[in-house]
Amino acid sequence: MDPSFQIDVDEENGILRIRGWGVWNVALAESYREAMFRAFTRLRSRRWSVLSNRTGSYVQSEAVAEIVRDVMERASEAGRVRSALIVDSATALLQWRRIHPGNEAVQKAFPDEATALAWLKSEAKKDVSA
Repeated sequence: MDPSFQIDVDEENGILRIRGWGVWNVALAESYREAMFRAFTRLRSRRWSVLSNRTGSYVQSEAVAEIVRDVMERASEAGRVRSALIVDSATALLQWRRIHPGNEAVQKAFPDEATALAWLKSEAKKDVSA
């Protein structure tokens, strides 16, 4: 496991679980991008969601933010339909909004994993019934 991120694919539920923390440099951000692209391939045949735990993360440089922004844009192209972000500070939330501004209907922040996961599951049920 890398010291600053972990990525797990829940193929059964269509959820890409991300845990990211600390301050990243460009090399680490590029490693993250490569790992994310591999995860996208595993989920490509379906619509899927992101559960991203960013507790313990810090404001990133613009160069790192640009790489993460590229990853999120490509996630949408690869089938991501919504993202739930877990943050532990207003600063982390502002960082996320700077990196990936978006529609609150498909991207929301939460204080804990249980609430975030409940939202993802309730939205997935709406997809099925629509």
